[in-house]
Amino acid sequence: MQAVTLTKGVPIKLSKDDGTAVSLKKVHVGGGWDVSRGSGSYDLDLVVLLLESAKNKVIKAQSNGAAGVVYFGAKSSACGSVVLDKDNRTGSGDGYDENININLESLPADINCLALCINIYQGVEKGQTFGQVENAFLDVNVDGLDSIKADLTEDHAADTLVHVADVYRGDDGIWKVKKIGLGFPGGFGALMQEYGVATTS
Repeated sequence: MQAVTLTKGVPIKLSKDDGTAVSLKKVHVGGGWDVSRGSGSYDLDLVVLLLESAKNKVIKAQSNGAAGVVYFGAKSSACGSVVLDKDNRTGSGDGYDENININLESLPADINCLALCINIYQGVEKGQTFGQVENAFLDVNVDGLDSIKADLTEDHAADTLVHVADVYRGDDGIWKVKKIGLGFPGGFGALMQEYGVATTS
């Protein structure tokens, strides 16, 4: 698939070339990076926030009472619609090192936005940033459409977490993708603070 360049803040409607809406069902999020050639190692983690809408910063509580956050510590949403397949801690292997698969059809009706993020585990504590990670990237793949790719090493050299994009349901009921490109030097804790969720170290 050929990469599509997203303009920050400008949504891409998920539709066919003739303008008709795509009956979107599934989204794949893949992240990757290369094994460190130096003495240290880098552990990148995919994170998805389940939000009430793209217009506010309310993380929805799930049916099991947990906050709507899918990551290595909670690899599936309570509804089973958002699932992380594995936790790669070194970047070893070809292709995507971590994958999140999203079934939009089975998402609860009160979840209308998914914030797609990638984080360096303990990056703040270790003084690590994406600028130190070789070939770090995140792709958003939609059935029947091209890949949307974010280059993290080049574009977020000073950050330890990046809110890359939102997949959200517009007022017309059609799911869209919008590049956010918001970096957090303070990592996962800073992201959670932005959304009003307390974390423990």
